[in-house]
Amino acid sequence: MAITSGLLKGVPSPASPIEDESPPARNLDTGFGHASRVGLWALLTGFVGLVLWAGFAPLDEGVPSQGHVAIDTKRKAVQHLSGGIIKEVLVGEGEQVREGQLLVKLDDATARANLESVRQRYFGFLAMQGRLLTELSGERSIHFHPDLQAAAVDPLIRQQMVNQEHLLQSRRGALRAAW
Repeated sequence: MAITSGLLKGVPSPASPIEDESPPARNLDTGFGHASRVGLWALLTGFVGLVLWAGFAPLDEGVPSQGHVAIDTKRKAVQHLSGGIIKEVLVGEGEQVREGQLLVKLDDATARANLESVRQRYFGFLAMQGRLLTELSGERSIHFHPDLQAAAVDPLIRQQMVNQEHLLQSRRGALRAAW
């Protein structure tokens, strides 16, 4: 033992008791238990206060609105498939109506405009068809469809026919120049 104690001067030997010079251990309370209790108490107090206020607070004002209650089987919704502007209402409130009875008249300006647009396109395609068939067959003049000839009283349709005749002449001229 003398050898080891000489080598390790100042280090206590395992046989000797170790003297601890550190201060005595303190009870370190992190405070989580106390903070949890305070937080839960505040949460519970706030919730109880909210419930009491909601139960006893008077509602001074409501939101006014108009409405009526009707049995679903007696009142029917009237809807137009594509919408539009109502020109005239032909029935009154609470009036009995029959199946097939006219209830409202819609303004037909949009429908007429759409019809005219489609009509112009249709006759334009018929005029183009006549020109293309004439180019294909090699005839001298265009033989327009009878529906197109009947509608030629309309100046716009007549202009489409004239445009196709001019186009036929210019295409023939271009083909002749290419040969």
